[in-house]
Amino acid sequence: MMKNKNGYSWPHLFVALLTVVIAQTMIFAESSGWERKEVNWRVSKDRQIKAIYYPSDQNLTLLETRAVRNAVQLQQRISLS
Repeated sequence: MMKNKNGYSWPHLFVALLTVVIAQTMIFAESSGWERKEVNWRVSKDRQIKAIYYPSDQNLTLLETRAVRNAVQLQQRISLS
């Protein structure tokens, strides 16, 4: 790996810079009118969403508040065997 004058390699500097940018973004998002809502949504077998962020001036529609579909009644099939 190439090292600069300080002895740090470029991938290490990139990771450090990326960490700082992400941390500043998270701090700015918390203080700029965004709200956090705790949810427990299953996305797939191994993945889930634990919280969502949304602007505080917008109304949030969650899956729990939507209208629930009515159950479908199944008819019994007649077998001819």
